[in-house]
Amino acid sequence: MAAELDKLAREFKARGDKDIAQGISAWAQVARTRGRETFSLPEGILPLPDLTIGGKTAEELEKMLTSNGHRVSDYAMGLLKNPDFTALLNSTTHH
Repeated sequence: MAAELDKLAREFKARGDKDIAQGISAWAQVARTRGRETFSLPEGILPLPDLTIGGKTAEELEKMLTSNGHRVSDYAMGLLKNPDFTALLNSTTHH
């Protein structure tokens, strides 16, 4: 599952398409929130990895995203820094 997505992300990153590689994870998360367990790419249908959310503050999320070299869009940073942003107190995994 996640291995296929990681492989695809590495291929895009190796070609210099870091934004596409980062987007693959976002596509998986969006599809999962819409109740889709798989999504289709030219390489075929890929199962989505489990998604664990919650249990982190906005500051912790920002640090996690930026510390590993991910580019975080201004829009996403604006969401994290918005005073109305809330996160789940405990983490939960969605299958």
